[in-house]
Amino acid sequence: MNSKLLERGAADDDIISSLTDDVLLHILSFVPTTEDAVRTRALSRRWRHVWLCLPALAFSDIGKIPTSGLDELINAALAHSHDTLTIRIQHPRHKLHANAWLQQAAERVHGNISLRLDDYSPITIEDRQWHWHGFGNVVLDLPCGDDTRTAAMSFRSFLQDDKMLTLKLPVAPAVNSSLTELELFNIRLDGGGLSDLLSLCGQLRRLLLHVFWGVDGPDLKITSKLLEELDLDYIDGIVRLEVSCPKLRLLRIKRLFQTDSKLVGSFCTPSLEEIH
Repeated sequence: MNSKLLERGAADDDIISSLTDDVLLHILSFVPTTEDAVRTRALSRRWRHVWLCLPALAFSDIGKIPTSGLDELINAALAHSHDTLTIRIQHPRHKLHANAWLQQAAERVHGNISLRLDDYSPITIEDRQWHWHGFGNVVLDLPCGDDTRTAAMSFRSFLQDDKMLTLKLPVAPAVNSSLTELELFNIRLDGGGLSDLLSLCGQLRRLLLHVFWGVDGPDLKITSKLLEELDLDYIDGIVRLEVSCPKLRLLRIKRLFQTDSKLVGSFCTPSLEEIH
């Protein structure tokens, strides 16, 4: 083992641990889950931090107790740059960190951030206390500013009863110039309407709104010079849909034109190639 390898690993490291970072990351790329990649920390000192350099990481607390160390793993991952980050959480204790994780991830993840919140049924007395104090609700601040790097974001909520996931728009004038894809599933918008969201995210090419709450009013207007794909499914309380997107190629509409509704649609989409 040469001096360079001695500097990077202990003398008791095995031959695999003496390989370059790129080779070790290539090996870890075949590990099926992030959880399995994290377990490689136990192999040697050389492996302790290799998993943190993986381009794609996915974390979940489904089927785990809140004390399983998930918070520490996500915090450690957010100290490094990644291409893709997926977080799926259900316990209220972890949901308390959701917004902080999102803000950090927006500065570290260059590709896609996917955040999914599942409903949680209280089991223990402590769980019921979390539930009674309303910790099932989550508010996310839309990342904006010069430090935001993420190109695609997906927020999905499967909360039930009176619990809600809210996406809050910034009060001060701000823009998100990096975001090109946005998915919102079962989410309420706060701090502005859809027109404000589109104004903040002027580079959007793809927009998905499924079970969406908090539009500007009975008239839903979607105006974008760059939007190429629009997917709408059950948007509450609208009677008129107006779409003006000169570059729109793909349009999907579902559960908007109900049989008991008099909703009217107006479309200015000269580049449209496909409609569902």
